[in-house]
Amino acid sequence: KRLDEYAAICQEAVQQGDVVQLQSLMEAAPKDPDRRLKAAGQQLSSWLPDYKTRCERLSCAVEEKGVMQLHKDVQSWPFSKKDAAFAEARKQLQPMLPAYLLWCSAVDSAIA
Repeated sequence: KRLDEYAAICQEAVQQGDVVQLQSLMEAAPKDPDRRLKAAGQQLSSWLPDYKTRCERLSCAVEEKGVMQLHKDVQSWPFSKKDAAFAEARKQLQPMLPAYLLWCSAVDSAIA
């Protein structure tokens, strides 16, 4: 029963795309996991490289005030919107976004 509850929590983390929570859960998982926990672990393994790369890109874009890259990365974020790295990037983007969108509109008009 306890393993069923643990597996359900892991499944919820997978469904929400919560890489950080899933990683924490898998680190604390029983040493002999059942198929549900193995599936969650495989999902985590497939997400981690992309997640780490995206977090690095968000961090670099925030540091460099790279609004174009930051906007692109925030828009294409495939993981949980509650993720701390995503939330910080979105927070940093908010004050820059109106000017950026205005600039994009002006460029589009100039091209058309």
